[in-house]
Amino acid sequence: KVALSALQEAGSPWVREKVEALAARQKRAVLEALAPLGAEAISGAADGAIYLMATLPDARDDEAIVEWLCERHGVAVIPGTAHGLPGTVRVCYANLDADACEDACERLRFACEILAAGGGPGTVAGNWGGIYK
Repeated sequence: KVALSALQEAGSPWVREKVEALAARQKRAVLEALAPLGAEAISGAADGAIYLMATLPDARDDEAIVEWLCERHGVAVIPGTAHGLPGTVRVCYANLDADACEDACERLRFACEILAAGGGPGTVAGNWGGIYK
């Protein structure tokens, strides 16, 4: 009973603090990964959010981009069309531990640099370098 009482009284703020700190670290990593697309392309960074939305350059086909990101770069994101927002992708970061998130964000940033330069699926630049290593 003592442990349960302590958890009920002290546990919730402690857990909230730890979760918020982890989410903040992951959010920073995702924001940095998406930076090549431009700050104006990123939305959904409100406190408490567990995802970010990114508008793709030149209103690109989000489903083709999602497939390319997964197959070529090992990064899974959600196409904006699944949320009624074609030309965007949703990048969730809540279900990854911090190290896995940072690793995925390195690959995502590399892919975003290619997209920002006009590359991606269906372009010569999209195939440049093969699969991210």
